[in-house]
Formats: sequence, structure tokens, C-alpha cells
Amino acid sequence: MSKLLKYRWMPAMIAGIFSAGSAVATPASDWTKLFPHAAQIPSVTLQADYWDEAGNKHELHLERHGSHWLHRVTDQQLELFAQREKDGQVQIRLLDRQHKKVLDAKRSGLYQVGIFEDWDQLATHLSQPKSPFLSEKVAHPQQTAVACHWSQVRLQTPDSPRYQICWSPMFNSVIRLRKQQPSGTWADLFNVTALSAVTTTEAKDRWPDVPNDYQYSNIDDDLQAD
Repeated sequence: MSKLLKYRWMPAMIAGIFSAGSAVATPASDWTKLFPHAAQIPSVTLQADYWDEAGNKHELHLERHGSHWLHRVTDQQLELFAQREKDGQVQIRLLDRQHKKVLDAKRSGLYQVGIFEDWDQLATHLSQPKSPFLSEKVAHPQQTAVACHWSQVRLQTPDSPRYQICWSPMFNSVIRLRKQQPSGTWADLFNVTALSAVTTTEAKDRWPDVPNDYQYSNIDDDLQAD
């Protein structure tokens, strides 16, 4: 039996960590105009609430140091550390505190087990689309904890829902994300409740050790051995 079968639990578990970024995953050249990035990616810490596909609410804490390192904690149980190399490759360490599991993987290895979230989704909670979309600026439909610019986006596919996204160019992050329901009402998918900048001296990249009593797996090693 393939060693990769043991990773069947991964998409469900990672979905809780990558949060709402995949909800609007798709672009054209206008995307960067709609959601501009700061010339120098700021280091930040933030707290946010997000809702999964079943409507369950989760808590997220994120530390992001520039454009090369981040640490995400979901519901105080799932921890994800990610480091982006100069060649664009992303190295990930995932710790499941509840089930005492540790997983190491590169971004390319995660692709092969069906997990397609990228650095932008991890770091900014939004990824550029891969198909045509329609967009428009909208008024401020909801209050936010941080100043941001609202836009409405819909993919050019049949029955595609509308998303309202409040983006902060200063912090390079989604601040609030809402989805229109079939009934016409709007439901929150992601909402930042607190955000602050981190100075260079405060930002310390840390790659956690593997606890002795945790089950360890490495997707890339298993791919080579499979």
C-alpha cells in the first residue's frame, strides 16, 4: 500500500489553517491593481476569526515576518510554520498539538497530495485567481478593526457567488472577507479582530523542534520512497 495513503487526513486538517484564502482562489492583470501590495512586505501579528465550509467558527493567530517566514496557530491546537526560500520554494512544518503529529513538507510535495494553497494564501489570506473575474469597488458594507478598501469579486463562471473583500495595502492582508449566500444575505468567512506591526528587532524566525513523543512524517521523503 502506498505510503501516501497516510496523508488522507491532511486536506481536512490543513483547511483549518489556510483559512478563507482558497475561497477566492483565481486572475487577470487587474488583480494587483485591485489588491496592491506594499513595496516592502511589513512584518505583522494579527488575530482573526474565520468560518470553515461547514460554518464552524475558528480562531487564528498569525505572525508574519516580511515575505519569508510565518507562524500560524489555529484554535490553539494546529500550528503551521512556513519559510520561503530565495528560489520561491516554501518549506512547511505542521504540528497537530491535539493528536501529537508533526509533518514536514515542501510546497511541491503538498501539491502531490492534493493541497494547493500557496504562500499568498498563508501570508495574506488571498490568492490571485487563475480564471477571469469581474470586480467593482463597493461602499463600506461592514465596519472593520483596521482601515481597508472594499471590493466585490465574482468569477466569470456559471452560478459563481460574489465575495466582498476588504484589503489593507499597508499591511498586505485581507482584513475582512464575506460571501453572498444563495438567499442573497452575506456571511463572514474571515474577519481580523486585531492587527499590529512588528519591528525588525522583534521579528525572530523560529523553526520548532520535533517533540520526542510526536509522530513524525515527511511527505517529500515518502514521495521519493513510494
